Amino acid sequence: MRHQVTHHYASLDVAAMIDAAKLFVGTHDFSSFRAAACHPISLCARSATQTVHARCVFGAGYSADGFLHHMVRNLMGALFAVGQGELNKDELLAIMHAKDRSLAPPTASADGLYFINAYYPERFQSLLPDAP
Repeated sequence: MRHQVTHHYASLDVAAMIDAAKLFVGTHDFSSFRAAACHPISLCARSATQTVHARCVFGAGYSADGFLHHMVRNLMGALFAVGQGELNKDELLAIMHAKDRSLAPPTASADGLYFINAYYPERFQSLLPDAP
């Protein structure tokens, strides 16, 4: 299972993580959770505002109208900090509102995070080749 799942050595308060993950649902500026090198003038998204749809943090994962570079890994890093008791929900909300990546916890490993699917508006979906 090496590189296929994330193994976290510390005990985690999963209920606190699930509760904190609800803060990310809706339309927000995720500047605090984009890659440090991802600036609007680069090839990254010009806007850090994304809409995240309600999902369970464990299992179904997140869906959104777009993701910033390392956004999901940075959100998971923040949720690990909540689960370890290093951050509470109010502190996490303050980090999100600060729009400053340097205030957020370290990026989580990509191991265990999977891109499942992209959904496009029907007018574009019809242009894609059929899946084998």
